[in-house]
Amino acid sequence: MREQPCGCIEIVNRKLLPRLHLTAGKKLSEQIYEFLRMQIVKRQIPPGTALSENELAAHFDVSRNPIREAIGRLRNNHLIEIMPQKGTFVTKISISNLKDICFVRGALETAAVRNIPNLTEKEFFAVIKALDKNMAQQRKQQTGKAENSSRFLELDDEFHKIICDLSKTSLSWQMIHSVKANMDRVRYLSLSHVTTVSELSQCHEEIYEAIAAKNIEKACELIEKHSYEITRTYKQIMEESSEDWFEETEN
Repeated sequence: MREQPCGCIEIVNRKLLPRLHLTAGKKLSEQIYEFLRMQIVKRQIPPGTALSENELAAHFDVSRNPIREAIGRLRNNHLIEIMPQKGTFVTKISISNLKDICFVRGALETAAVRNIPNLTEKEFFAVIKALDKNMAQQRKQQTGKAENSSRFLELDDEFHKIICDLSKTSLSWQMIHSVKANMDRVRYLSLSHVTTVSELSQCHEEIYEAIAAKNIEKACELIEKHSYEITRTYKQIMEESSEDWFEETEN
């Protein structure tokens, strides 16, 4: 087991965790999981932070059961580590998990693109129309005085979800979203350190043009390259950032 740094933060005691307005009719553990996941992804809860079931339950005003379920999902996504007799801690970004995510996303998105010949013209046009609208919004993100990284990354997710729609199954994007938490952590770090919105948007432009032209091999080649680009990005972040965000781990 890896040693966590001394003086780990108890997030609820320090009041570092924002309040969450829970929605009636929606599973509590799902809401809490998504909320904590995003707090970790955006570095609002940094690596080394201690999470307490009791304190989280008090913070969200719920029983420990939904907290336990949410923590289990965070652990499955390599966002936290449970250390016996020590506690539960937010992990650094697992490089091995990051590489696994790149493979899964690339495989599922290229499979979706290869399904284009099975689409009707109406189905294909609907996807192209959605991609065109998304790209128009991405271009607007480049024209402002300040790049809105959170908004752009929402559009980035939407762009890749639309590509998955080519598969005619919602399962493709659901699978990608369920495992890509550490990739999302690098995406937010990237826009803070080494990558610009313009660079990412240009990659999307090239993929969009290849799909619109039904150039399947070109689109798949670009998607594969784009999927693994983040492995270059994390190395740049390691070189340029003064903080230690990454660790080599075994799956």
